Amino acid sequence: MPTFEQTQNARRVYDIIDKHPERHNQETWGFKSTECGSVACISGHLALMHGLAEYEMNEYTGYHRLTLKDPNSDFYTVGQELLGLSDDDAHNLFYCENNEMAKAALLYLANGMNIDWEKLDKEFGYDGE
Repeated sequence: MPTFEQTQNARRVYDIIDKHPERHNQETWGFKSTECGSVACISGHLALMHGLAEYEMNEYTGYHRLTLKDPNSDFYTVGQELLGLSDDDAHNLFYCENNEMAKAALLYLANGMNIDWEKLDKEFGYDGE
């Protein structure tokens, strides 16, 4: 079971993406542009909240790309540790490209519960392919 701090981490990210769905995109660790503001996946939001990441300007694209301050770390591991996820849950959550399904999984964690992937698969029509 996740610790109180890990549950609170999940709650804080859930509240952000629930209130501002335009800031949530599971297909990117994170980016920022002047047109749309900042966008990040769940792990990207966690890294930002804990001061572990920052935006760097990409001169070619004009976007600011989210990067971790520690070059020996990765978003996957940061998110897994801050949420207290098993390897399977981390994989399922961080590679889930359905924003609503990922948000629903995060709500389980925010409520101190284990993620019921079978239920989520049925609810969101995931067929395992």
